[in-house]
This record gives sequence, C-alpha cells and structure tokens, in this order.
Amino acid sequence: MRRIALAAAAFALFAQGASAETFHFTAIPDEDQARLVERFGKVADYLEERLGVEVEYVPVKS
Repeated sequence: MRRIALAAAAFALFAQGASAETFHFTAIPDEDQARLVERFGKVADYLEERLGVEVEYVPVKS
C-alpha cells in the first residue's frame, strides 16, 4: 500500500508542478470520518517524510 500511495503522490506532484507548497489528498468517505483522519493522517506523515514536501489529508463529507 505504501508504494501505491507514494507513486500516486509523486505522480500528482509532477502533474501539478513540483513547485506546489502543500500536497493535498483525500479518500472516498466510506467509513467514520474520525477513523479516516486517523488512518490517512499517518499516510500524510509518511508521504511528507518520503517526498520532502508538506502533505495534508483533506476529509470529504458525504
């Protein structure tokens, strides 16, 4: 899963230009929002460390 997330993040960064200050991502809201924030907050931390840019998970309300 980490490789997929890293590849998706890298692609998105290059697609919008490497000069982006913060990379924002979201997920399909299929669970409790608090659980998604907890889960994808960890993904954001991992991507920040690997990519060297600020990463923020943005929850979507359905």
